[in-house]
Amino acid sequence: MIRSAEELDKLVREAMKNTEGNTFPINSKVKRVAASAMIQFTADEIEQMEDSFKVLFCAEGGIARISKYQVGKRKPTYEIRYCRHGINISVTDKCLKTAKALFIQETQQLNKT
Repeated sequence: MIRSAEELDKLVREAMKNTEGNTFPINSKVKRVAASAMIQFTADEIEQMEDSFKVLFCAEGGIARISKYQVGKRKPTYEIRYCRHGINISVTDKCLKTAKALFIQETQQLNKT
């Protein structure tokens, strides 16, 4: 389980070592490396989430899936996803803290639509 950006960075570095020399058909000069793990939210972050979602989320341990994509030399992109019980939330940002904030914001919008 991933609790910090450093742990996810370590996973990505290991993935990059395993894919050295591999290229992708889109552009032979671009390598795309991805690492995926589970991310756990703190009690303060969960408290900010929408109430009905919070109950489901806490029942499952406050865990969502996080992926880190590294394309070429650009800054990595973080994607946080939750897809259970008919709820599909996916947010992406280049900063992990911002991605978590966007995820919380998306949970607050669930009952407004």
